[in-house]
Amino acid sequence: DDWQNMDYSQFLIKRRELISKYIRQGYVSLQDESNPDADDFQITMDDIQSGEGDYQEFKSTLRRNLHTGNNDPKMELAVLRTIAGFLNAKGGKLFIGIADDGTAIGLEEDGFPNEDKLLLHLTNLINSRIGKAYNYYIEFNIQDYLDKRALVVQCKPSNSVVWVKVENDQKFYVRTGASTSEMTGADAQAYMEKRF
Repeated sequence: DDWQNMDYSQFLIKRRELISKYIRQGYVSLQDESNPDADDFQITMDDIQSGEGDYQEFKSTLRRNLHTGNNDPKMELAVLRTIAGFLNAKGGKLFIGIADDGTAIGLEEDGFPNEDKLLLHLTNLINSRIGKAYNYYIEFNIQDYLDKRALVVQCKPSNSVVWVKVENDQKFYVRTGASTSEMTGADAQAYMEKRF
């Protein structure tokens, strides 16, 4: 990320590190026919029972406010905040379709005609409000959980600062403990200097 602003010698060092990393991953994948990342998407009772924390968050829906029964942009913002918070911190998993207490809500509550439309809607939200470049750090997978379907959004730590567009503003969110919070001013600057 942001390679065009790097010093050329620093760019060459980083590029060499990344090339080595991907070659190593290629050799590992050739040695092991199974997908080592497949387990990252499995929803286990241990995941749910451990509750929300630094590396995982539950959201009942993507866009539907269960109290009003209507689609609510605040629900979408809550999902985008969590994704950006994970990207700006150490990564993590967002489970959509599971309530805070671990109850299976299911994806059908959002009212999409099918799961593909839900994934397309979330992808469009990320592209327009976080940025297409950050799709590299985000993976989706829909899994069965109890008698419902849930979406697992796996986020890797980003190499550059992630902002979320909120109306006419850009906001910076970080995952801290079991919550995602906005950082501003000197706190945000200090965090960015240490993290990025």
